[in-house]
Amino acid sequence: AVFGFIALGLVGLVSGVIPFAYGVAKCGGLPVESSNFAASFSYNLPGDKAYGIQPLSYYEFCTATQAENEGYHRDPLSDY
Repeated sequence: AVFGFIALGLVGLVSGVIPFAYGVAKCGGLPVESSNFAASFSYNLPGDKAYGIQPLSYYEFCTATQAENEGYHRDPLSDY
């Protein structure tokens, strides 16, 4: 039972579900999806085609302004 609980926690963490859920709780709604993968420092907003739960994304920002203040820029591939 303990192994199963640990395995579920790791799957949730690796898949991005747990960080996304934390972002939703923190922001009171859908958070900004940000990534620094390959030094891109980009973000997507809810409603962007590229927005979603991604394993290499972070969900610590609630607004685009917060992301931009930390050096992130809007993902040019998001096709807003």
